[in-house]
Amino acid sequence: MTDVPFVSLSIIGIWFAIRFFERRKSTDYFLFVLFSFLTIFCRQVGIIVPIAFALMWLFENKKTFKNFLSAVFPVLLLLILLKTFKFYLLETNNLPANYNLKLGILQKIISNPDIKDFKRMVFYIVTSFTEIGFFLLPIIIAMYNILCKK
Repeated sequence: MTDVPFVSLSIIGIWFAIRFFERRKSTDYFLFVLFSFLTIFCRQVGIIVPIAFALMWLFENKKTFKNFLSAVFPVLLLLILLKTFKFYLLETNNLPANYNLKLGILQKIISNPDIKDFKRMVFYIVTSFTEIGFFLLPIIIAMYNILCKK
């Protein structure tokens, strides 16, 4: 299973994000992007970490184009790399059978809405956010405390 590498890489990436918020050094930013990249290749749900970074960055800083690019760059880069990796797996016939299984369910729900599918989708969303929230809660509290000290 990918639980241990995913959690380890997520924590390291979040640690570099916190250091970047504290010190504003580009090495911390690029290490955060690198570990977010590795996290996403363990599990696709790892995209939550760069999205959380982008939201924190946008709320923390002035609304300038440079700050917007700094916030959105990791998310866009990682989405492009994830799509490229999927294309590579598809072209080399190494794409697992269950890859994006839930995405297929979501596309079916969107194209042909049904109340049963909608309830299932809400269940998945609530469950995912609850699990991610419990995982990230101590880190979010630490980031909040660091940012409030400024």
